[in-house]
Amino acid sequence: FMPKSWALFRVAILSFLLFLSVIFVILLLTISHNPLTISFPYYDTDLSTHYSRFWATFAHFDGVHYLRIAQHGYADWGGQAFFPLYPLFIRLLTPITQSPLDSGLIISWVSLILAILGLKKLFPERPKLFWLLLTFPTAFFFTLVYTESLFLMLSLWFFVFLKKKKWLLSALLSGLASGT
Repeated sequence: FMPKSWALFRVAILSFLLFLSVIFVILLLTISHNPLTISFPYYDTDLSTHYSRFWATFAHFDGVHYLRIAQHGYADWGGQAFFPLYPLFIRLLTPITQSPLDSGLIISWVSLILAILGLKKLFPERPKLFWLLLTFPTAFFFTLVYTESLFLMLSLWFFVFLKKKKWLLSALLSGLASGT
């Protein structure tokens, strides 16, 4: 059991690192060849003052709202449109990382690795199915400070445990997924 699990984990980590490397290269090329034109709220106050342009890019648009909710709670500025689990995880991890952005990225990246593992466990007869997921044009959202990777991971593992008839764990994961 252990060698096979380690092999699956190693494949998930290496696949994630390759995927993230491609995202980094594309981001670096994009930043170096395009002027900065930001037109969404809170960039000047919450992102550009604390992070480099490269790292701030991972929390553009809705990402900055998740960071604000994690830091300030739900204020009267439209934050109520965002579900609470992801910002709560960011808030819980920030005392360790000392950075809400780092916390959000860790949550998203670890969730993506676990989602790849869940996909491989759920569909063992299709061992490379996760490449279809990672090469989809919108897959870069899984690397951002967005809820997508957390939701995907919780949903996939819900089905993994449902297939194993672990009802309580399945119910817990579906409840958590509904909070993302």
